Amino acid sequence: TTATPTDSCPADFDEASGACRWTSTLAGSNIGSSSHSVMMKIDWTSAAYSGTRQWLLNLGQKTTGANHWLWNGGSSIQFGKWNGQQIGSYDISSCNYLATTYDSSSSEYVLYCDGVEVAQRTISGGLNIQNDNVRIGDKALSESDFSGCVERVLIYREALTQQGVLCAMAQINSGPA
Repeated sequence: TTATPTDSCPADFDEASGACRWTSTLAGSNIGSSSHSVMMKIDWTSAAYSGTRQWLLNLGQKTTGANHWLWNGGSSIQFGKWNGQQIGSYDISSCNYLATTYDSSSSEYVLYCDGVEVAQRTISGGLNIQNDNVRIGDKALSESDFSGCVERVLIYREALTQQGVLCAMAQINSGPA
C-alpha cells in the first residue's frame, strides 16, 4: 500500500518513489546529551537496497555526535554515534521492532530487537546531540532515503529498561492505525 501525508503525519511524500520522509523538532527542552530511547516499528517488505546506505533515523544535527540508524542493505544495519562508536552490522532481518536506549550516566547504548537486548556498547565521550531535530527515513547526506515503511516511532527522554521497551512495543501495537 502507498502512504500519503495527512495533517496528523507531516511528511514529505514522494509519489514517484513512494518514499515518505519526515523531519520535525522534538517539543520541550533540548535533548542534548541526555538519556533517551527511540523505538520504531518497521515493515521491511517494501525495502529495496539502492547500493547506498539508507537513513532510518538521525536524531540531532547532521554531523558528528548525533544518534543515527543506517541500513546498509540486506540484514546489515548500523546504530550509534555519528563519527563515533557504533553497533554495526547487526542482523535485523527478523526484527519488526527496533529500539535503542542511551543512558547518559553510563554512556551505554543498547540495541533491542523485538524487545530483546541484542547488543550493547559504551559510547566514549557520550552522544553530543546539539539540537532536537528528528529525521525519519530522510537522508542526512548524499546517500538514500529509507525505502521501507516506518510504521510508528516513539521517542522518550529517558533510557528505557528492557521492561520499558516491551511496554513501548505494546503501546505501538495499541495505537491508532
